[in-house]
Amino acid sequence: MNEPLGHDPRLRATLLRIGRLGRLLAGGALIPLVIGFFLNPVALAQAWLVGFSFWLELSLGGLALLMLQYQITGRWGFISRRLLEAIALTLPLLAVLFIPVILSLHALYPWTDPELVAASRVLSAKAGFLNIPFFTIRATLYWAGWIALALRLRFWSRRLDQPRFAPAAAVRLARLSAGGLVLWFLTFSFAAVDWWMSLEPEWFSSIYSVILMMGQALIAAALVTFALIALRRRPPLAGLLDRPVLNDLGNVLLAFTMLWTYMAFMQWLIIWNGNLPEDISWYVRRTRNGWQWFVAALFLLHFAAPFVVLLSRTAKRNARVLGGLALLLLAAHLASIWWLIRPAWGTRFHWLDPIIVIGIGGAWIWLAIRRYLAAPPLPLHDQRFSRLLHDRPPAPALADSSPAP
Repeated sequence: MNEPLGHDPRLRATLLRIGRLGRLLAGGALIPLVIGFFLNPVALAQAWLVGFSFWLELSLGGLALLMLQYQITGRWGFISRRLLEAIALTLPLLAVLFIPVILSLHALYPWTDPELVAASRVLSAKAGFLNIPFFTIRATLYWAGWIALALRLRFWSRRLDQPRFAPAAAVRLARLSAGGLVLWFLTFSFAAVDWWMSLEPEWFSSIYSVILMMGQALIAAALVTFALIALRRRPPLAGLLDRPVLNDLGNVLLAFTMLWTYMAFMQWLIIWNGNLPEDISWYVRRTRNGWQWFVAALFLLHFAAPFVVLLSRTAKRNARVLGGLALLLLAAHLASIWWLIRPAWGTRFHWLDPIIVIGIGGAWIWLAIRRYLAAPPLPLHDQRFSRLLHDRPPAPALADSSPAP
């Protein structure tokens, strides 16, 4: 083996400094949050849901990709496994941060108003499903399932690091991931209806949750791609992130970019073709009063530009280009979540929006780094890739000159 499969000391120190910065940002966000609570608690609740949604999408996307890579044999999945585990293990933090959403239901969801429900035939028909006790029970079940999956995957992944448990652990991980993907799909299908679609409870789309799922996978893949590129010159990743792996990561980004766009387009096409007032109103709110320019920017930055770049094999094998594109996709998807949620309340930008995104993000990054450093950066005894670890060549010169961390 070329070098020990531990974290490089200098890299560990750098990551710990980044984690401390994240914790500082999270703490610094508390002051404007308190001010916002006293000035306008409704606006605070709305901004909280917007910021929370982005980081939840990222964590659930990491969980989904973690399970997906156990079902395939690509080197990109093996190299990114511990990063994906760290992303998924932020779910307990987000479960705690979901408590303010539960406490703010009346400020967020129209179906919590008894008078409004009584005056609407549609809301009255949905009252058996959209009510606070049942909403809370369902949310508890979602969180329990997701967190249990993340913890069990980590447990068996660490067993895979021990030679005597490795064969059984590999089988368990494959089976757990197969069932876990089904559980993730079913639970998030309902969670998407509960937490986002019911912001406008008279509207419904059968593709809505799938769009969000594709977005989850896309931004998780984007974050992992950026992180791997940033870490590629430090052991033990040095020499593993070669051009074929970069190409694979680019293909993953391309696939989920196309799937996200296809699902979003199909939702629009079906609703436009139906031309029903109760359906089309959702798009009217998001394509008028300046939002139409936002849609154009999303089309360019979330689909057109990444799609064109990722079609190029040369671009996908260039670490600098691929890393920059990954950051673009993360920013574009944050904007798409803002566009998805904000118009439901008839509002646009609020000064609390970026503060909450940064504050939650600081805590999220701090915890993700701690989880990443708590285990070896690469699985030690996965038989499918053991030769890769022992026989990898020295780190090749990649097609860029960007500095390592």
